[in-house]
Amino acid sequence: MNYEVIIGLELHTELKTKTKMFSSAPITYGAEANTGVSIVDMAYPGVLPSVNSQALVLSTRACLGLNMEIDQLVKFDRKNYFYSDLTKGYQITQQYFPIGSNGHITLDSNKVIRINRLHMEEDTAKQTHVGEYTLIDYNRAGNPLVEIVSEADISSADEAVEFVEKVASILKYLEVSNVKMEEGSLRCDVNISLRPYGFKDFGNKVEIKNINSLNNIAKSIEFEITRQSDILNAGQLVEEETRRYDEASFTTITMRKKDDSVDYRYMRDANILPIRISDEQLETIKTTLPELADARLARYLANGIKEYDAQVLVNNKELSDYFELVIQDTDLYQVAANWLNGEVLAYLNKENMDIVDIKLVPKELAVLINSINDGKISGKQAKIVFEEIVLGKETLAVIKDKNLEVISSDDAILVFIKDAISKNPQSVEDYRAGRDRALGFIMGQVMKLSGGKVDPKKTSILIKQELDNML
Repeated sequence: MNYEVIIGLELHTELKTKTKMFSSAPITYGAEANTGVSIVDMAYPGVLPSVNSQALVLSTRACLGLNMEIDQLVKFDRKNYFYSDLTKGYQITQQYFPIGSNGHITLDSNKVIRINRLHMEEDTAKQTHVGEYTLIDYNRAGNPLVEIVSEADISSADEAVEFVEKVASILKYLEVSNVKMEEGSLRCDVNISLRPYGFKDFGNKVEIKNINSLNNIAKSIEFEITRQSDILNAGQLVEEETRRYDEASFTTITMRKKDDSVDYRYMRDANILPIRISDEQLETIKTTLPELADARLARYLANGIKEYDAQVLVNNKELSDYFELVIQDTDLYQVAANWLNGEVLAYLNKENMDIVDIKLVPKELAVLINSINDGKISGKQAKIVFEEIVLGKETLAVIKDKNLEVISSDDAILVFIKDAISKNPQSVEDYRAGRDRALGFIMGQVMKLSGGKVDPKKTSILIKQELDNML
């Protein structure tokens, strides 16, 4: 039997702040374990939380980017449970008053995926299981998060991946989060159920927790579709449970059954007074929103960049940001895109580097591009210059030090032309006989004599004039 697939996603995204959600402790990804810990986040007696104002701004940005209604009266609640990664015994969240609601994302197929809510909360500690022991790093405890909950509008693994990609792109371009799944700053829970086509009621839902890559989102969904289909085809019921995706076996594995709903005893957090986002503050956030990927793509296309090159740029925000700096000093958009998507990306791949780590100053790449366009150096010489400026050197200094500037003076070029012709008299005879290949031969000889430094266009014209004069 064929079944309709019903999928809803929950995305947990760490916000791009310098300090934690309710304390002044620094965000310390990659630091030594338990070195970025605050007495507030560890719930020492007598301490009080204080809301991170930048987290509030970033959450509002996210709501705007996801086309959501914004609740300007911000309130926080407590989600009570005890677990080793949560020293308070409760998590500060927004159960009853999410800052954002009723949003949507439009897929490339024009299908609209509704977003139920976006709420702020604090992250828990990181657990590492080693044999019989569990190590806990509280550096992550208290990091600011937003949770984005979609409606059950997703029908396939491909749609789920595209939804996550589009949300991640929006959050990254709005500088809300770095959305690096490999670092845990974007984590995904998948809720999936199947029902026979034509049925209105949902089937029993299975939740797959903490998926850490787009590939694993797709594989876990595809496995669950097969697993649940086999169970239903056998005349059995799919159990409601929480599972995890196991990368080694490419399967999902049971974590716990959902026999009873958990009572988290949600209550208002009395330590955090309601905060009102004023109309003026909201308007300021709206008018200062960073440019989104779609808008940047449209601008690139309007400036004559080929669609493929423009798409490559906007798909990598850091590369696109670098490109923005390059075009501050050159208006040759397509040429700049060619260099970024060609030589620069090739260099990064060869050195296994990210664009943010490159020593090449954007302005120097612009100067190189302008130098080619102005005829100061040839394309061949530009590659020599690039090998030096990518190490942090200045373009004009390299051109001067290596004596690479193109010879553009007619008199200087004619010296090389006359020398080449005198050494190759047969070429003159070939030209008189109508063999145009003589032009190319003389050009090659001039390039050899000049070390490739003459202006090719001007040289070609002068060679023809000189040969015509000899007819």
